[in-house]
Amino acid sequence: MHNEAPFIQGLLESLLIAEQRLHLKEILIVDNASKDKSVDLAEQVLSRQEGIDWQIIRRSENNLGAARAQLIDLASAEWLAMIDADALATPHWLSRWSLALEKFATPEVAALGGPNHPSDILRRQQGLSESPFHRALQLSAQNFLGH
Repeated sequence: MHNEAPFIQGLLESLLIAEQRLHLKEILIVDNASKDKSVDLAEQVLSRQEGIDWQIIRRSENNLGAARAQLIDLASAEWLAMIDADALATPHWLSRWSLALEKFATPEVAALGGPNHPSDILRRQQGLSESPFHRALQLSAQNFLGH
């Protein structure tokens, strides 16, 4: 992430709802030399979570390719799901990936891809209205996280 303060809390909350936690082993974030409060906000959300390993790796330069390579090297799970800080995970995002992996994972499969949902902050910046999906996700995350 690089200067993603407007988005990082929404992303993390979308990953930490109950449906996702069944498939979530760890959260790794690479900070690409952010100058805003991105890291502080991520630490605030993640520090309240129990049962999930997490790590924020700080880089002195903004290099997305190097950051992703570093994530791949550090991940402990067999499969790695990557999502950008300005996206939101749908409520069953990881369970759907798990089902897809069961169906399609072979030694020849190196990666799977799929759609993301831009956060409503990004939607508002683009002159679009709040998505019904995001509003439902906010309510679900608020109920789960207790705020």
